[in-house]
Amino acid sequence: MKHRSDIDGLRAVAVLPVLTFHAGFSQTPGGFVGVDVFFVISGFLITGIVADELGRDGGLSLAGFYERRVRRIFPALFAMLGLTALAVSLLLTPGEVVDFARTLVSAVFSVSNVQFWLGTDYFGLAAHQLPLLHTWSLGVEEQFYMVMPLAMALLWRGAGRASAQAVSGQPVGVPVRVKATLALVAAASFAWACWGALYQPTASFYLLHTRAWELALGALLAVGAVPAPRGRILREVLAAGGLLAIAAAVVLYDAETPFPGFAALAPCLGAAAILHAGSRRDDAPTWTARLLSTPPVVFFGLISYSLYLWHWPVIVLQRASFFLGEGLDPKLEKLLLVAVSVALAWLSWRFVERPFRNRSWLSRRAVFALGAAGAATLTMLAAVLIVADGFPARMSPQANQTAGYLAQDGALTMRDPACMAGIGLRREVDAGRCLVLAEDRPNLLLLGDSHSAHLWAGLSSALPGANIMQASAGGCRPTWPSDSADGICRRHLQRIFQTWLPQHRPDAVILAARWEPADVKPLAATLKFLKAQGVPVILLGPVPRYDQELPRLLINAETRADPTLPQRHRMDLAPIADRRLEKVAAESGAPFVSLYRALCPGDDAAPCRTRTPDGAPMQYDGGHLTLAGSRYLGRLIAPQMQAAVQGLPGRSSAGGAATP
Repeated sequence: MKHRSDIDGLRAVAVLPVLTFHAGFSQTPGGFVGVDVFFVISGFLITGIVADELGRDGGLSLAGFYERRVRRIFPALFAMLGLTALAVSLLLTPGEVVDFARTLVSAVFSVSNVQFWLGTDYFGLAAHQLPLLHTWSLGVEEQFYMVMPLAMALLWRGAGRASAQAVSGQPVGVPVRVKATLALVAAASFAWACWGALYQPTASFYLLHTRAWELALGALLAVGAVPAPRGRILREVLAAGGLLAIAAAVVLYDAETPFPGFAALAPCLGAAAILHAGSRRDDAPTWTARLLSTPPVVFFGLISYSLYLWHWPVIVLQRASFFLGEGLDPKLEKLLLVAVSVALAWLSWRFVERPFRNRSWLSRRAVFALGAAGAATLTMLAAVLIVADGFPARMSPQANQTAGYLAQDGALTMRDPACMAGIGLRREVDAGRCLVLAEDRPNLLLLGDSHSAHLWAGLSSALPGANIMQASAGGCRPTWPSDSADGICRRHLQRIFQTWLPQHRPDAVILAARWEPADVKPLAATLKFLKAQGVPVILLGPVPRYDQELPRLLINAETRADPTLPQRHRMDLAPIADRRLEKVAAESGAPFVSLYRALCPGDDAAPCRTRTPDGAPMQYDGGHLTLAGSRYLGRLIAPQMQAAVQGLPGRSSAGGAATP
């Protein structure tokens, strides 16, 4: 295949939105789609190379194919992994060092996407503290590299050799069975991705089977399954339209967009259109291709792989330890993150990537030997970090104790993990365990997202004489009718509002969630609906939230002798939402309990309670309460909760005082 500088430019179009999205630029909320552009490019280039070799008399050399992949991928990847391991060992907590070591091994052996699927929401706050989260996409690509050439060779066998000649830049003589198989794989994978984006979003995001269609889309172009476009105008429209489609996805999508699925069509088809518009060897480049071939754009395309590797550890370590400085102006910090990432990427490209691609000084045998040695060294390094338990002597006893809360299981504050839909593969709450009415006590239904689940322990402490049932769903605001794009959430709320509540009639519903100002209008409609149904409501406001895990902020505050540090990282949406929710509750006549004011008793600028009287952090991440924090908050709001339950129709007792 001929070298195309516009593909270098397209790599820049892929990596720069990812960089700015991760750095926190609000102008690119859908920058994560750059990874999808990379997948299409990889499918196009790798399949084209394999098809070209299969069409020659000598056939495909698997050793040669994997040698090129090792030269391309491993040197820069292993350099990033090794240096990041050193930085993590100095800057992160012992528990995080051990977790990093485990992801280090999975990244070395190209299965990190599977590991993250098992426990990490890519868009969740916890994911922002995983230095190797971005290697999930490398796992997808490398799994593709393992399967694709072998499958192509098997499909090709017995179909007659294809000509090694090419017409208009596209291979000819590719067996029909190859094209048909790629088309079937693409169709099946796309259908699975569309379904999974709604019902298994985490698996759909990370795993190869729902990303294969993006790689197969590029592959179909490479084998000539789509006729090459003829005519200058058509090619110009294709290329420009493709670039606009990618740009639209970058600007219009966000973390709430169900992905991948139908939404992934825009960036993927956009990338495919640009690639296909330049597929004819003798055609003059389009204006879009000329733009993508300009030196500044090509520069970012050339360093795109190293830039993708380095940017995320830089961002994570800055957020975790402020190694570039704390208290920086947010805009300055973002620009600094970009500048440092680009500088490291250039150094990696110039002194690691380029030398190892030079075949004159390293034989194939040496390349494989060095690759194996690098993988073994990194695996042993990971083992040392795990055996040493992350080197806890680096930190004070109090800091180590605080750091332990970063690993708290969120299920501790729930009535039962079965009481929250959306955990793992659980699609609905277990009514037999979580929605059982009592005959001799007030029956209260706690309904909401994970920020309702973390209140169960505290509410049980505040109202020990009440039967507090729980029906939570991850990321699911308890508003009706629901406009959630998450199928699990919609079905969960439909089951509660349309079936369970009319049939069971609890004494009250407690609505709690990670409320934001935008939730006020749908919440008002929900209160009106429940009032019309004769269902009493107790509305709980949001807790304070931080831009990263509170225990980490407390550790940094201790290390820097700066007790005001957590306050500077408190987010400002919770107090705004709290005031608006209080007004909506008053208008509907529902009791309102401000959790924010319980933890932040002064004005918005005053410090919040960040520890319990026993010294435990109130929250284990940026918002969810620790078990100790939930119980302490329960004691703080006990009088208000007891008064709210006493005011319920037919109830004269709150069922006991709060336990200490």
